[in-house]
Amino acid sequence: MTPNLETLVGAINRAHGTSLEAVGRFAAGEQGAYRLRDAGGGEWVLKWTPGALDLAPIERLARALDRLRAAGHRVPRIQRWGMHLEKPTGRYVIQEALPGEPLKSVDGPLLAQILDLNELQAGLGAGTAWETARGGNARWPALPVEDVLCGGDEYCLLETMRSHSSRTAALLASLQEFVEAHAARVALVVASGDLVHFDLNPANILTQGGHVTGVVDWDGVCPGESAFDLCTFLFFCYGPGVQVAPGVRERLWERAGALSGPGAAGVYLAHMAHRQVEWMARHYPDAVASWLSAVELVLRDAAQRVQWSPQRLLAWTGH
Repeated sequence: MTPNLETLVGAINRAHGTSLEAVGRFAAGEQGAYRLRDAGGGEWVLKWTPGALDLAPIERLARALDRLRAAGHRVPRIQRWGMHLEKPTGRYVIQEALPGEPLKSVDGPLLAQILDLNELQAGLGAGTAWETARGGNARWPALPVEDVLCGGDEYCLLETMRSHSSRTAALLASLQEFVEAHAARVALVVASGDLVHFDLNPANILTQGGHVTGVVDWDGVCPGESAFDLCTFLFFCYGPGVQVAPGVRERLWERAGALSGPGAAGVYLAHMAHRQVEWMARHYPDAVASWLSAVELVLRDAAQRVQWSPQRLLAWTGH
C-alpha cells in the first residue's frame, strides 16, 4: 500500500531538508515509481517499497552504482533514501532521473553501445562482501540453475507453471531437463565477480537520438557473470514489443557464447523463459500465449547452438 504521494513527499522534504514536489507516477514498472521535481527544475525518481524497513539493500545498491558510474556506465545517482514509519510503512529511494525513453527498437549501433556498457560491468563485483537480495557471491553461478530446478522466492514459482496449463507444465519439465543436462557447463564458468543487473529488459534501457542514455532499475544487482545480462536482453529480443534489426540476435548469441559458452548461455535463457512465462501467468495471463511463442523461438535457437535434441527440448509445444 502506498501512502498519499504528497504526504510521503512532504515527510521526505522534512527529513532531508529538500524541496521536492510530486509530478506523477510512471506508467511502466511493477513497483511504485514516481516522478519528482526539485526547486531548480531537476527531475528525480521516487521508488517506494511497502513494508520494507531494511536500509542495507539500498546502501549496497548505492555502492554498486558508484562503482558502475566511476567505470563510465550510464546509471542513475541515488540522492536520498530512508524509511517512512507512519502507516503504511515502507522504504523510499530517490534517484536521479536520466534522460531518454525505454528502448523500443534495437539496431546494430545501439547494440554496440549496449555491449560496450556490459563490458564495463566486468570485475566490478570482485571483492564485494555484501549479501544481496540474490544471495551474494556464494549463490552464483548456482542461482540461475536453482531458480529453474527448485523455484525462486518471488518469481520462478514452480507451482504456477504446473497449474496454469498443461503447456506451461510441459514447458517447465522441458526446461528442467535442459538445465539439469547443462548445469555442469554453468558450474565451469569462472566466478569473474562482475556486477549483474539481473533484469536487463528493454524497458530498463533508456535511449534518445540513437544513443543509450541510461540503464535503470538496478534493484536486483548482484555479483556474478555479466553475460547473464546479455542473455536477458537477448531473450527479450525474441519477445513482443521490441523491433529487432537483422543480425542483432546473432551478435548477442556470439558475445554471450564467447563469454560463457553456449551451454551456460542456454541455461541463462532457460532461466529467463521460466521466469517470464511464470510471471505472465500470475500477473498477465492474457499475455502468456505470445510469450510461449517467443520461448519456442528462443529454445529452437538454443537447441541448435548446444547440440541438444530439439525433439526433447520442444516436446512441450505438441509438434
